[in-house]
Amino acid sequence: MARCLRAIEKLEYPRSQFEVVVVADGVRVNVPPGVRTVYQYPPGGPALARNLGGSKAEGEYLVFTDDDCQPSQDWLHKIESHLVADPRSVVGGSIRNAIPQNPYSTATQVIIDFLYQSDPQFVATGNLTVSKRDFLELGGFDSSWGVAGGEDREFCWRWIKSGRSLRVASDAVVDHYHELSLSSFWNQHFRYGQGARWFRNLHDAPSGNLGFYLSLLRYSAARGCLVLVLFAQAATAAGIARQRFTP
Repeated sequence: MARCLRAIEKLEYPRSQFEVVVVADGVRVNVPPGVRTVYQYPPGGPALARNLGGSKAEGEYLVFTDDDCQPSQDWLHKIESHLVADPRSVVGGSIRNAIPQNPYSTATQVIIDFLYQSDPQFVATGNLTVSKRDFLELGGFDSSWGVAGGEDREFCWRWIKSGRSLRVASDAVVDHYHELSLSSFWNQHFRYGQGARWFRNLHDAPSGNLGFYLSLLRYSAARGCLVLVLFAQAATAAGIARQRFTP
């Protein structure tokens, strides 16, 4: 989080024009002067934490990121340019793997890149901007899902179904420092599978078709990540199966 906050301090954007709100989900944190801290007790998970932060923020727009992200210096300027073009849209910036030497982080990034480059139906909360008014009007993130993975997809689904637009802002970049091992890589994609099943049950939404998965495998093979992406898809399938039989 310290690295994230240092990057925010260096943003090329007037400091008087934005505030920084850190939501501490069941933990104590130390933040520099000028940063607001909101404590969530008991811990309630990322969706509830983001809703709490959004409700406390005073700005017209909510710009979400995560503690393992480092925004580029022109981040807010780039986001602003997209909001000028479409003020009522969700703007999803690029998330860039900052540790390419980690094969598991790289494989996860390849999957994200594929989802963003195909017909994007959601953007990740590590780099998501939305009008506060519209965010609250839509009810924020669904906090009935208490773990990371699924709440961003579910929010964007409701957003699009309400007739609102979604924009991918490839020039608004945050670097993602998410160290993964083989076991944490499996657990991450297992949770994504659980979240996907929860989302589909909640909205009776269709799953990806064969063409989608074949395109993903071709995309990952071209980037040298086929084996790990297959492994990730196996973990996702296991999470879907587990959630199917979980009340």
